[in-house]
Amino acid sequence: MLFQEKTGRWRVPTAFPRQRVGTRNKPVMSWIPDRFWEVIYLNIYTLLLKEIFKMIRELYINNFKSLLNFRVELSKFVCIIGMNGAGKSTLLQAIDFITQIFKGDLKTWLQAREWQSQDLLSDRSSPSHKIFEVKLQFESTRYTCYGEFNLNKLTCTKEKIINETSGDILFEVVNRSYRIGNHAKKSIEFKYQGSALSALFEDALTPELLQIRSFLIAVKSFELLNPQLMRKPSRQSDNELGLGGNKLSAFLHSISNRKKDELNRFIKEVFSTTFESIETITTLSDHKRLFIEEKLANNRCMKTEASHISDGLLRIMAILSQTMTTHTMLVFDEIENGINPEWVEALVDLLVESPKQIIVTTHSPMVLNYLEDEQAKKSVIFIYKDKEGMTQQCRFFSIAGVEKKLDILGPGEAMVDVNLSELAEELNHD
Repeated sequence: MLFQEKTGRWRVPTAFPRQRVGTRNKPVMSWIPDRFWEVIYLNIYTLLLKEIFKMIRELYINNFKSLLNFRVELSKFVCIIGMNGAGKSTLLQAIDFITQIFKGDLKTWLQAREWQSQDLLSDRSSPSHKIFEVKLQFESTRYTCYGEFNLNKLTCTKEKIINETSGDILFEVVNRSYRIGNHAKKSIEFKYQGSALSALFEDALTPELLQIRSFLIAVKSFELLNPQLMRKPSRQSDNELGLGGNKLSAFLHSISNRKKDELNRFIKEVFSTTFESIETITTLSDHKRLFIEEKLANNRCMKTEASHISDGLLRIMAILSQTMTTHTMLVFDEIENGINPEWVEALVDLLVESPKQIIVTTHSPMVLNYLEDEQAKKSVIFIYKDKEGMTQQCRFFSIAGVEKKLDILGPGEAMVDVNLSELAEELNHD
């Protein structure tokens, strides 16, 4: 059990060992305070009581940048590795693109990334439509969302959502008509972007379709978190952190006092013993400015403005704050970037055990080394380019020769022991 009645405290279940492997001969203990784990597992336990776990279990997309007939299976925690330019960030962008289809505002999404719609094509001469398929797992029920997206119109010309468990077609779009369940087809007489599902009112949808749409629009993707953007004062966040971490001050200002207290406690007990609290103030121009307060020797307090807060601490604040949101999936690029190596273990633990589905990319073997072997086998995906320059993928520890390294090395050490460029060439010759 998670809760111990005798002590009245929440404890780490034995199913989640706290020991991490530094090297095969020299285990390293994770010195994370009990209170940190109590809060984390209390959050997980509460979530499990309220609703079932949901995740994207498989993704297919065709004709998106370097992704051509690309299919990948996803686990609850996914760690993507590969050489620069192999397509790691492209995969994250594809996930974001598909979920944006169900939000129904593709123009704003393209503007935020400063892209033109044609930038998304695998080849400028290829047809201007994309085919995608998202397979979802909601506890024991499986769904497939299929669509054909027209880049010129920014709409799905064909859609189908199927309950794989029952075989029922829940939603279908074809020839400018849509159908919900067994109801009669209706002509599409409204304007929309992305999926027609995004434009329909809630009372027109079945509970299953509402669940699916709510899950997909709650996926949150980030590019590489940029400390310069996070330092800038901002007016409004709309309860959302920006693509590169911008609007951090306004976002932290908007969260509840309970979440702010929890965030402060995490950072103080796990990442920085001198840290006391996050503070935000509102200027006359309604901008929110970010500060942290630290307690130094002799109980002396020091307040530091965002422009002088370290890159690593800003990123920690941004990442941790997102684990406390209602987002169903979080996607981070180069998760370890700018973060002190001593903090990486606690951060990896937090993300692996999060009740949300988490997808990260990394260049750091250290991130892998804080994964248990079995976790690494199902979580680490190797991304590489084939001879035609298209992105391919495979489970890193399912590759012949790499899996055997886990018998004597930790996951991170195995990554260091492999030349990823040569590995890509070998895979292309197989």
